[in-house]
Amino acid sequence: MGVQYELSDYPGPIFEDGIQAMIDVIRASEEIVTLLVVGPATNIKVALERAPDIASKCKFIGMHGSVNVGYDGSTTPASEYNVRADIPAFQSVLAADWHSLEITPLNSCGDIVLGGERYQRLIQSDDPALVALFENYKIFSELVTWMKVGYFDTKSTTLFDCVPVYMAYSQDHLVYEDIPLIVDDKGMTLPDPDGAKVSVATGWSNQDAFYEHLTRRLLGSE
Repeated sequence: MGVQYELSDYPGPIFEDGIQAMIDVIRASEEIVTLLVVGPATNIKVALERAPDIASKCKFIGMHGSVNVGYDGSTTPASEYNVRADIPAFQSVLAADWHSLEITPLNSCGDIVLGGERYQRLIQSDDPALVALFENYKIFSELVTWMKVGYFDTKSTTLFDCVPVYMAYSQDHLVYEDIPLIVDDKGMTLPDPDGAKVSVATGWSNQDAFYEHLTRRLLGSE
């Protein structure tokens, strides 16, 4: 049986309007704010409609798009989920006047899977956070039909969101290209001379070094 918890028991502040809270934090900051977006940009669109001025104070980093590379390394681009789920929202992102705009499309985040010795170091760790993580991953692995027997014991699922988080503090080991992009009505992220200028992480100069960094970071040794 799950632990029952009432919101009224929470001792911290409760924000009734998370989007306004985000706007307030950005406006109050004396520094450029890193806005990390790892899902459909629905709330970002609403924030920009309310306060278009916040864009110039933000470094936008997103996990969005498919630029010449599709799912599973396909050479056929795809309508990537975070864009396709709310096409107008990501169109509004491209139209905004950001301090800077960076994305990791499927090119650089679509094949990030931890396996081998590094995965074993994580799954065998007694760190409480990692123990809880793998307990939940085990439950997930038993619920989804596409995960074959033994998958959980040998590797992670695709760790899309680890890449934009990494980009928020480092550009090491990634290859960037400035590409003007548009989003069409099917959710395709397409190079276009009249598109928004986007710094796109199109690949890796040393993906293995990233895997080692990620492993050590999760183990608390870096």
